[in-house]
Formats: sequence, structure tokens, C-alpha cells
Amino acid sequence: MAAAICTGQCLCGKIEVRISASPEFSVLCFCLDCQKISGGGHLPQSAYLGQHVEISSEPKLYSWESDDGNTVSLGYCSDCGSPIYKATSKMPEFLFVAVGVLGDHSGFENPHMAFVENCRDWDRSRDLKLKGPLQ
Repeated sequence: MAAAICTGQCLCGKIEVRISASPEFSVLCFCLDCQKISGGGHLPQSAYLGQHVEISSEPKLYSWESDDGNTVSLGYCSDCGSPIYKATSKMPEFLFVAVGVLGDHSGFENPHMAFVENCRDWDRSRDLKLKGPLQ
């Protein structure tokens, strides 16, 4: 893997992430699954081609079928519970890294908004001027 341009870790430090490229795009997802993962109104994620993401130890995986029939997998720390990434059969070439685990958030800019219809009234991020829905 090339030199890391971005690194991060989970809350307890057990899982470290090294990324060797800029994100292809970013997403602010309001789907009900992401709300449960984040414990809030949305989950900010940056999409990287999988070959540019190195994870130091094996995260625990939880997989399910999304409302639109795709398989989604969540990689998270089995010790502290921090979400590390999501993967989906809809876009198998990408890992959607949870922005909160990254030490440098500058790659999370002008994100697409996904599942805005599920945005909670109290979540002010719905008022941001962002890119349109993710197709």
C-alpha cells in the first residue's frame, strides 16, 4: 500500500485505519440503519476504493439485507463498538469509512445526502447546502 494520506482509529485504539488515496465521494446518510449505527440522526461516511484502505486488525462484521435488497456489512470494533466502515453489494468496490474514526476530516466535503426523507426534525444537518441525493 502507498503511504497513508489519512489515518485513524476506533475509540479504544484496537483498530487502526490507513488510507492511501482521497475519497471518491462522501455521504451524509439519514437511513434508519445508519441512525442506529451512529446513535444519532445520520452517519457521515467517505467512500474509498477498497484497495486504498488498510485496517490493522479484523473488525467484527455484522451483515443484513437493506430495504432495497442489497447486502450491507458493518465493520466495527468488538471492544469499544466504534463503527469503522460499511460495505454494500450495490457498490462492492467501495468501503464507506465512518468519518468519525479518521484523524483528518478534510476529505469529507460537499457530501451527497442519502435517505433525506428519514431525517429527524431535530437534525439540523438537513439544512446544510449539500450535493443532491446519491444515485
